Amino acid sequence: MNDTAKKPCTLCWTLRFFLISVSLIVGLYVGREMMSVQPVASDIQLQAGTALPAGLKVLPEVELYKHTGEKGTTEMLKGSWRLAYVGFTSCPDVCPTTLGIAKQIHKVLGDEAKKELIVTFISIDPEYDTPEQLNGYLGYFDPAFEGFTSDNDNLDKLTLAMGAVYAKVPLSDDAYTMDHSTSLYLISPEGEVRAVFSNPTNAQQIAEDYLALRGER
Repeated sequence: MNDTAKKPCTLCWTLRFFLISVSLIVGLYVGREMMSVQPVASDIQLQAGTALPAGLKVLPEVELYKHTGEKGTTEMLKGSWRLAYVGFTSCPDVCPTTLGIAKQIHKVLGDEAKKELIVTFISIDPEYDTPEQLNGYLGYFDPAFEGFTSDNDNLDKLTLAMGAVYAKVPLSDDAYTMDHSTSLYLISPEGEVRAVFSNPTNAQQIAEDYLALRGER
């Protein structure tokens, strides 16, 4: 009888955690979208995303850990074009799907694209996603992909500047999952977000948009 009585309580707390998490994400998302309502139009019209002017969204200087074990700062993200995604390695569906799209984008652009446009996975689950975990996970998709993570304070600053949101969602028995944005972010060699692909499903169009922003089309 005691076991039966515990079940509604557990379900109640799970529902409360879920509602709180949803409210947090919606609040963060709406807040950041409102901050982005300022004039951000770019002269370049993209097919699959929204182009942003240079200097609008600049990545802040924060500490990062690379999947190779190297420790540094946001400077490690500069010097090359990057197609960045915010997620976590235990993600059951959207993360592997989006990384699969990123691999298709490389295929559309050709072999040299792996050096010129680096697919960058930013983990918002530092508790589990160690450099070793990131290395093994990304190697499954493509050894050319790069992964980064940090503590939550640094991740908050970085994702805020990008316009991404994430939240830890508690589950039962001390388990948890992560809710997060599903966009792809095109970052310039200067460390600026130059385009956001909120529905990254068309590899061909995203590849063409990237070339347009590079001035090659």
